[in-house]
Amino acid sequence: MSFDKEETHPNPDFIQDGTGVQYITINVKALNPVIKKLKEKNVKLL
Repeated sequence: MSFDKEETHPNPDFIQDGTGVQYITINVKALNPVIKKLKEKNVKLL
């Protein structure tokens, strides 16, 4: 994340090419309320 600053390095071609935080894992205890809110906002599920 740059937070309104210029990037200091080029974007990697693959996730393993970069250093630092590459992804975030979010654990959800109850998925049904999340799905309900997504459907209310017309978010297409894969």
